[in-house]
This record gives sequence, C-alpha cells and structure tokens, in this order.
Amino acid sequence: MIALVRGALSRERVVRVRLSETIEAIIYDRPGVWMSDTELAELRAQLRTVADAAIPGPLDYGVFSAQRAPFENRLVVIGRHLGSGDITGFNAMPTLSVKLGPRTVNVLHLGLVAIHPAYQRQGMQGLLYGLGGFSALHRIPDDPVWISNVTEVPAIFGAVSDHFVDVYPSYRHAREAPPEHLDLARAIVAHHRHEFGVGAEATFDEQRFVIQGSYTGGSDALKKTADQAPRYRDPACNEYCRAQLDYGRGDDFIQLGKMDRSVITNFLERRIPAPFRPQAARQMKLWQYPARKT
Repeated sequence: MIALVRGALSRERVVRVRLSETIEAIIYDRPGVWMSDTELAELRAQLRTVADAAIPGPLDYGVFSAQRAPFENRLVVIGRHLGSGDITGFNAMPTLSVKLGPRTVNVLHLGLVAIHPAYQRQGMQGLLYGLGGFSALHRIPDDPVWISNVTEVPAIFGAVSDHFVDVYPSYRHAREAPPEHLDLARAIVAHHRHEFGVGAEATFDEQRFVIQGSYTGGSDALKKTADQAPRYRDPACNEYCRAQLDYGRGDDFIQLGKMDRSVITNFLERRIPAPFRPQAARQMKLWQYPARKT
C-alpha cells in the first residue's frame, strides 16, 4: 500500500506500481500528448480487450473512439498480470476544464473502470480507482480538487457519497444543491457530456441532478436495468436510486464533490492495519497521520 501511494505521487508520465505479487499497475499521464500513433493504438487496443470481455456491447466514446483527443486530458491506469501479460482492468479519468464565467475550474471526472471477468471480485476496482484518484490529486494544482461522477449504479453512487467531501447529490442528505455544484453541473452537462458518452438529446433535471436519457452518445452498452445495477451496502442508497432514476429511459445521476488529503487518509485507514499506520505515514512523508481517539 505504501508503494501504491508513492507511485501515485510520482509526476512521471509513465509510472509502474506493484499491486500484488502478480499484478502491476501502469499509470499513463495524458498519453495523447506524447505517445506515437502506434503506441496510442496499442494502448487503445488493450483497453478495448478488457471492455469487450467485461461489457455486453460495443462502446464508441472517449478512449474507445478513433480520436487522439480523449487521451490528451486523461489519466489512464491499466492493470497487467506479470506472468501472462494479460490486461486485468483499466481506469480512464479525464480532467475537465470547466468554464464558469471568467474563471476555469479543473474537475476530475471519475470516468470508467472496467475489470476483466477473470480478475473480478479481487479488489481490483477499488485499487485502480484509488491509484488513479491519488495520482490525479497530486498532478492537479487545485486544493481541494473538484470531482464529478455520472452513474446509475447504486454501488458507485453510494461509494462516492460516502468517500468524498461535500458531495451532491447524496443519499445521506436531503438539501438544495449548493450554488457552485449547480453551476458546475450545468456547465459539464452543457459542454463536456461527450466525455462520458451522453448524447445531445439528453436533458438535465436540475432539481434532482439527473441526466435523463443518458445512454445515447456511444455509451449504450453501459445501460442497465434496476435489477442489473449492483447494489450498495446501505439499503437506503439502493432505495434512493430506484426512486429517483428511470432505468427504462436510461437516467444517470451527476454527482459533484471534492477530493482532498482526508480522502487518502480515510482510504488508507480501511486498508492498512492499525499497528502499521504511524510507520506508513512517516515513510510516505505526506501528512501528519490523524491520531485515533482512545
């Protein structure tokens, strides 16, 4: 775990991190800016291999299109089996430059994670999300970093609600949308919907932060029924999603929140045994590890 976080803090454009004895993660920072056409085609083929195995249908947006542009603003993390060379999964996270009047806000979109069926249920999704998020936090100069998430899946909606800061909407809190969250959501849906496969005909319900008819921009294969969407551990989250989303139409929530170093410490608390936490904090030299209450 220490090696994972150290790798995430590197500013190199290619970083390799061992996730386990057999799995290595490779982080590519904006590969569309510096990769050759041949290298980029190989990376795209690796992502498509996983998507073809894990997703019941073709995708035609973002890193699955034939364009270089989607790779120019993305952090791409792939998992690779050291023995076979198999690509075990990937995470592709774009940074959106969102215009709000005279200023620009950088928003890290949590993007698409896909795990090859042969490597599912091994904790890989959380590791690729964490590795990509920590790396982006270190590379984006803002503090905290705004994050966005577009999903119909209760397991993802609930995890974002619980693990990031100042998230809206959340199944835990009934409140009006904060003004900056609303401004960002409007601008993202208006100008960046292509980044997550939303077609021009989709509409944005500002009251519920729901994109109505979301799966028409090349992401059709990701659409799920209410029964197919993986559940969250808290039943309240599952009930909230079922009540707010029309799965037949293909609705998605758009969530806005923030990521700071507390997100990292909370992530590590769940994964590093208590006796090793002070040592880990010293070795990583990132922050003063919060003292646990006795």
